[in-house]
Amino acid sequence: MNTFLKMNRRTCAIVATLLFVWSTPTFAGLWFSVPPVEKSVIEMGSYSESALNPNDIRVMVWNIYKGKKDSWESDYSYLSHDRDFILLQEVVNSDKVKKHFEIEATHGLKLATSFISKRSGTRTGVAIGSRSSPTKFGFRRSKKKELIGRTPKVMAFAEYDLSRESEKLLVINIHSLNSVTAKTHFTELKTSRKLIDSHVGPVIFAGDFNTWTKKKTKSMRSYLRSLGFSEVVFPNGDDRMKAPITNRVLDFIFVRGLSYKDAQVWDDLDGSDHKALYVTLSASK
Repeated sequence: MNTFLKMNRRTCAIVATLLFVWSTPTFAGLWFSVPPVEKSVIEMGSYSESALNPNDIRVMVWNIYKGKKDSWESDYSYLSHDRDFILLQEVVNSDKVKKHFEIEATHGLKLATSFISKRSGTRTGVAIGSRSSPTKFGFRRSKKKELIGRTPKVMAFAEYDLSRESEKLLVINIHSLNSVTAKTHFTELKTSRKLIDSHVGPVIFAGDFNTWTKKKTKSMRSYLRSLGFSEVVFPNGDDRMKAPITNRVLDFIFVRGLSYKDAQVWDDLDGSDHKALYVTLSASK
Protein backbone atom coordinates (compact mmCIF):
# COMPACT_ATOMS: atom_id res chain seq x y z
CA MET A 1 0.00 0.00 0.00
CA ASN A 2 2.81 2.39 0.93
CA THR A 3 4.57 1.66 -2.35
CA PHE A 4 1.34 2.36 -4.26
CA LEU A 5 0.82 5.65 -2.44
CA LYS A 6 4.38 6.71 -3.16
CA MET A 7 3.96 5.89 -6.85
CA ASN A 8 0.63 7.70 -6.97
CA ARG A 9 2.09 10.78 -5.33
CA ARG A 10 5.06 10.70 -7.68
CA THR A 11 2.73 10.46 -10.70
CA CYS A 12 0.63 13.34 -9.43
CA ALA A 13 3.74 15.42 -8.87
CA ILE A 14 4.97 14.74 -12.40
CA VAL A 15 1.58 15.62 -13.91
CA ALA A 16 1.36 18.79 -11.81
CA THR A 17 4.84 19.83 -12.89
CA LEU A 18 4.08 19.23 -16.56
CA LEU A 19 0.85 21.22 -16.29
CA PHE A 20 2.65 24.07 -14.60
CA VAL A 21 5.41 24.14 -17.21
CA TRP A 22 2.92 23.84 -20.09
CA SER A 23 0.91 26.76 -18.70
CA THR A 24 3.83 29.18 -18.44
CA PRO A 25 3.96 31.89 -21.13
CA THR A 26 7.58 31.11 -22.01
CA PHE A 27 6.95 27.44 -22.66
CA ALA A 28 3.70 28.08 -24.54
CA GLY A 29 5.52 30.60 -26.72
CA LEU A 30 7.72 27.80 -28.03
CA TRP A 31 4.70 26.06 -29.54
CA PHE A 32 2.17 28.74 -30.42
CA SER A 33 2.11 32.28 -31.74
CA VAL A 34 -0.73 34.81 -31.88
CA PRO A 35 -0.80 36.77 -35.15
CA PRO A 36 -1.41 40.54 -35.23
CA VAL A 37 -4.97 41.66 -35.90
CA GLU A 38 -4.31 42.61 -39.50
CA LYS A 39 -3.00 39.09 -40.27
CA SER A 40 -5.59 37.12 -38.31
CA VAL A 41 -8.37 36.59 -40.86
CA ILE A 42 -8.08 34.26 -43.85
CA GLU A 43 -10.70 33.18 -46.40
CA MET A 44 -11.55 29.74 -47.71
CA GLY A 45 -14.21 28.44 -50.08
CA SER A 46 -16.44 30.65 -52.23
CA TYR A 47 -19.86 32.32 -52.06
CA SER A 48 -22.60 30.75 -54.16
CA GLU A 49 -25.58 33.08 -53.60
CA SER A 50 -26.06 36.82 -54.04
CA ALA A 51 -28.71 37.37 -51.36
CA LEU A 52 -30.15 35.98 -48.14
CA ASN A 53 -33.81 35.01 -47.76
CA PRO A 54 -34.82 36.65 -44.44
CA ASN A 55 -37.78 34.30 -44.01
CA ASP A 56 -35.82 31.06 -44.37
CA ILE A 57 -32.40 31.25 -42.72
CA ARG A 58 -30.90 27.80 -42.22
CA VAL A 59 -28.11 27.59 -39.67
CA MET A 60 -25.62 24.94 -38.57
CA VAL A 61 -23.40 25.27 -35.49
CA TRP A 62 -20.59 22.77 -34.99
CA ASN A 63 -17.29 22.42 -33.17
CA ILE A 64 -15.49 20.30 -35.75
CA TYR A 65 -12.63 19.05 -33.52
CA LYS A 66 -10.09 20.29 -36.09
CA GLY A 67 -11.39 17.79 -38.66
CA LYS A 68 -9.53 14.96 -36.92
CA LYS A 69 -12.23 12.30 -37.09
CA ASP A 70 -12.34 9.92 -40.06
CA SER A 71 -15.94 10.72 -41.00
CA TRP A 72 -15.60 14.50 -40.71
CA GLU A 73 -15.47 15.17 -44.46
CA SER A 74 -18.52 13.09 -45.35
CA ASP A 75 -20.47 14.38 -42.34
CA TYR A 76 -19.61 17.98 -43.13
CA SER A 77 -20.73 17.58 -46.75
CA TYR A 78 -24.02 16.09 -45.61
CA LEU A 79 -24.67 18.65 -42.87
CA SER A 80 -23.67 21.83 -44.70
CA HIS A 81 -25.20 21.32 -48.15
CA ASP A 82 -28.49 23.17 -47.49
CA ARG A 83 -27.34 25.63 -44.84
CA ASP A 84 -27.22 29.40 -45.34
CA PHE A 85 -24.82 29.76 -42.42
CA ILE A 86 -22.27 27.41 -40.93
CA LEU A 87 -20.77 28.55 -37.61
CA LEU A 88 -17.72 26.45 -36.84
CA GLN A 89 -15.36 26.23 -33.88
CA GLU A 90 -11.97 24.53 -33.66
CA VAL A 91 -11.42 25.22 -37.32
CA VAL A 92 -7.96 24.71 -38.79
CA ASN A 93 -6.52 25.53 -42.18
CA SER A 94 -4.74 22.19 -42.49
CA ASP A 95 -4.40 20.84 -46.03
CA LYS A 96 -7.22 18.32 -45.42
CA VAL A 97 -9.74 20.81 -44.04
CA LYS A 98 -8.90 23.64 -46.42
CA LYS A 99 -9.07 21.35 -49.45
CA HIS A 100 -12.51 20.13 -48.43
CA PHE A 101 -13.84 23.67 -48.02
CA GLU A 102 -12.56 24.50 -51.49
CA ILE A 103 -14.09 21.36 -53.02
CA GLU A 104 -17.51 22.11 -51.52
CA ALA A 105 -17.50 25.54 -53.22
CA THR A 106 -20.91 26.51 -51.80
CA HIS A 107 -19.87 28.59 -48.79
CA GLY A 108 -17.33 31.30 -48.35
CA LEU A 109 -15.66 31.03 -44.96
CA LYS A 110 -13.78 33.62 -42.99
CA LEU A 111 -11.51 32.15 -40.33
CA ALA A 112 -10.60 34.35 -37.36
CA THR A 113 -7.34 33.01 -35.94
CA SER A 114 -6.89 32.27 -32.27
CA PHE A 115 -3.31 31.02 -32.57
CA ILE A 116 -0.83 29.47 -35.01
CA SER A 117 1.15 26.30 -34.41
CA LYS A 118 4.84 27.12 -34.81
CA ARG A 119 5.59 23.54 -35.76
CA SER A 120 3.08 23.13 -38.61
CA GLY A 121 2.10 26.73 -39.37
CA THR A 122 -1.55 25.68 -39.03
CA ARG A 123 -4.06 28.24 -37.78
CA THR A 124 -6.80 27.43 -35.28
CA GLY A 125 -9.88 29.56 -34.67
CA VAL A 126 -13.56 30.06 -35.44
CA ALA A 127 -15.13 30.49 -38.86
CA ILE A 128 -18.34 31.96 -40.16
CA GLY A 129 -19.38 30.39 -43.43
CA SER A 130 -22.23 31.65 -45.60
CA ARG A 131 -23.68 31.33 -49.08
CA SER A 132 -23.85 35.10 -49.52
CA SER A 133 -21.02 37.51 -48.80
CA PRO A 134 -21.10 39.51 -45.55
CA THR A 135 -21.13 43.29 -45.67
CA LYS A 136 -18.90 43.38 -42.60
CA PHE A 137 -16.66 40.92 -40.75
CA GLY A 138 -14.63 41.26 -37.58
CA PHE A 139 -13.46 39.42 -34.51
CA ARG A 140 -12.45 39.89 -30.91
CA ARG A 141 -9.70 37.88 -29.29
CA SER A 142 -10.03 37.20 -25.58
CA LYS A 143 -7.83 39.26 -23.27
CA LYS A 144 -7.35 36.31 -20.95
CA LYS A 145 -5.79 33.04 -22.04
CA GLU A 146 -6.30 29.37 -21.37
CA LEU A 147 -4.40 28.03 -18.37
CA ILE A 148 -3.13 25.09 -20.40
CA GLY A 149 -1.24 26.23 -23.49
CA ARG A 150 -1.68 29.95 -22.76
CA THR A 151 -3.70 30.52 -25.94
CA PRO A 152 -6.59 32.98 -26.37
CA LYS A 153 -10.04 32.23 -27.74
CA VAL A 154 -11.90 34.15 -30.46
CA MET A 155 -15.38 35.55 -31.07
CA ALA A 156 -16.12 36.34 -34.74
CA PHE A 157 -18.99 38.41 -36.08
CA ALA A 158 -20.44 39.26 -39.49
CA GLU A 159 -23.28 41.37 -40.87
CA TYR A 160 -25.54 40.52 -43.80
CA ASP A 161 -28.12 42.45 -45.81
CA LEU A 162 -31.72 41.55 -45.07
CA SER A 163 -33.40 43.41 -47.93
CA ARG A 164 -34.82 45.80 -45.37
CA GLU A 165 -34.14 49.46 -45.04
CA SER A 166 -31.55 50.20 -42.33
CA GLU A 167 -31.60 46.62 -40.97
CA LYS A 168 -28.96 43.92 -41.15
CA LEU A 169 -28.54 40.46 -39.67
CA LEU A 170 -25.72 40.17 -37.14
CA VAL A 171 -24.16 36.72 -36.75
CA ILE A 172 -21.85 36.05 -33.80
CA ASN A 173 -19.82 32.84 -33.47
CA ILE A 174 -18.02 32.24 -30.18
CA HIS A 175 -15.61 29.71 -28.74
CA SER A 176 -15.37 30.70 -25.10
CA LEU A 177 -12.44 30.23 -22.79
CA ASN A 178 -12.34 26.87 -21.09
CA SER A 179 -9.91 26.61 -18.17
CA VAL A 180 -10.82 29.90 -16.45
CA THR A 181 -12.93 30.96 -13.50
CA ALA A 182 -16.64 31.71 -13.87
CA LYS A 183 -15.87 35.39 -13.28
CA THR A 184 -13.33 35.52 -16.11
CA HIS A 185 -15.63 33.51 -18.38
CA PHE A 186 -18.43 36.04 -17.80
CA THR A 187 -16.14 39.06 -18.19
CA GLU A 188 -14.99 37.85 -21.60
CA LEU A 189 -18.56 37.07 -22.69
CA LYS A 190 -19.64 40.61 -21.80
CA THR A 191 -17.22 42.07 -24.33
CA SER A 192 -19.97 41.34 -26.86
CA ARG A 193 -22.34 43.89 -25.31
CA LYS A 194 -21.23 47.01 -27.18
CA LEU A 195 -21.40 45.15 -30.49
CA ILE A 196 -24.92 43.88 -29.80
CA ASP A 197 -26.26 47.14 -28.33
CA SER A 198 -25.12 49.12 -31.36
CA HIS A 199 -26.71 46.76 -33.88
CA VAL A 200 -30.02 47.53 -35.58
CA GLY A 201 -31.71 44.32 -36.66
CA PRO A 202 -31.92 40.64 -35.67
CA VAL A 203 -29.01 38.72 -34.12
CA ILE A 204 -27.79 35.13 -34.02
CA PHE A 205 -25.35 34.37 -31.17
CA ALA A 206 -24.10 30.80 -31.14
CA GLY A 207 -21.13 28.53 -30.63
CA ASP A 208 -19.22 26.53 -28.06
CA PHE A 209 -19.68 28.54 -24.86
CA ASN A 210 -17.60 26.12 -22.75
CA THR A 211 -20.09 26.38 -19.90
CA TRP A 212 -18.48 23.64 -17.83
CA THR A 213 -20.12 24.64 -14.55
CA LYS A 214 -23.58 25.56 -13.33
CA LYS A 215 -22.37 29.05 -12.48
CA LYS A 216 -20.99 29.66 -15.97
CA THR A 217 -24.21 28.41 -17.56
CA LYS A 218 -26.40 30.51 -15.29
CA SER A 219 -24.46 33.75 -15.84
CA MET A 220 -24.38 33.19 -19.63
CA ARG A 221 -28.13 32.65 -19.81
CA SER A 222 -28.88 35.59 -17.53
CA TYR A 223 -26.65 37.92 -19.55
CA LEU A 224 -28.15 36.97 -22.92
CA ARG A 225 -31.71 37.14 -21.62
CA SER A 226 -31.01 40.65 -20.35
CA LEU A 227 -30.10 41.60 -23.92
CA GLY A 228 -33.37 40.24 -25.28
CA PHE A 229 -32.16 36.87 -26.59
CA SER A 230 -34.18 33.66 -26.63
CA GLU A 231 -32.48 30.29 -26.28
CA VAL A 232 -33.14 27.72 -28.99
CA VAL A 233 -34.54 24.55 -27.42
CA PHE A 234 -33.83 21.14 -28.98
CA PRO A 235 -36.74 18.71 -28.60
CA ASN A 236 -35.18 15.59 -30.13
CA GLY A 237 -33.55 14.22 -26.99
CA ASP A 238 -30.90 16.97 -26.92
CA ASP A 239 -27.73 14.91 -27.17
CA ARG A 240 -25.48 17.96 -27.28
CA MET A 241 -21.85 17.71 -26.18
CA LYS A 242 -21.60 17.76 -22.38
CA ALA A 243 -18.63 18.48 -20.16
CA PRO A 244 -17.00 15.51 -18.42
CA ILE A 245 -17.84 15.15 -14.71
CA THR A 246 -20.12 18.22 -14.53
CA ASN A 247 -22.35 17.03 -17.43
CA ARG A 248 -23.09 20.62 -18.48
CA VAL A 249 -24.11 21.41 -22.08
CA LEU A 250 -21.46 23.39 -23.99
CA ASP A 251 -23.02 24.32 -27.36
CA PHE A 252 -25.90 26.81 -27.70
CA ILE A 253 -27.83 28.94 -30.16
CA PHE A 254 -29.45 32.19 -29.03
CA VAL A 255 -31.53 34.51 -31.23
CA ARG A 256 -32.96 38.01 -31.00
CA GLY A 257 -35.56 39.44 -33.38
CA LEU A 258 -35.97 36.03 -35.01
CA SER A 259 -38.43 33.18 -34.73
CA TYR A 260 -37.21 29.60 -35.04
CA LYS A 261 -38.36 26.12 -35.95
CA ASP A 262 -36.92 22.68 -36.80
CA ALA A 263 -34.23 22.79 -34.11
CA GLN A 264 -32.26 19.56 -34.18
CA VAL A 265 -29.16 17.91 -32.73
CA TRP A 266 -27.42 15.52 -35.14
CA ASP A 267 -26.66 12.85 -32.57
CA ASP A 268 -26.17 10.03 -35.11
CA LEU A 269 -23.12 11.52 -36.82
CA ASP A 270 -19.61 11.17 -35.37
CA GLY A 271 -17.48 13.53 -37.45
CA SER A 272 -16.47 15.37 -34.26
CA ASP A 273 -16.55 14.94 -30.49
CA HIS A 274 -19.32 17.61 -30.56
CA LYS A 275 -22.71 17.13 -32.20
CA ALA A 276 -23.84 19.55 -34.91
CA LEU A 277 -26.83 21.81 -34.19
CA TYR A 278 -29.46 22.80 -36.76
CA VAL A 279 -32.13 25.47 -36.72
CA THR A 280 -34.25 27.35 -39.26
CA LEU A 281 -34.88 31.04 -38.54
CA SER A 282 -37.20 33.74 -39.84
CA ALA A 283 -36.86 37.51 -39.56
CA SER A 284 -40.40 38.18 -40.73
CA LYS A 285 -42.36 40.68 -38.65
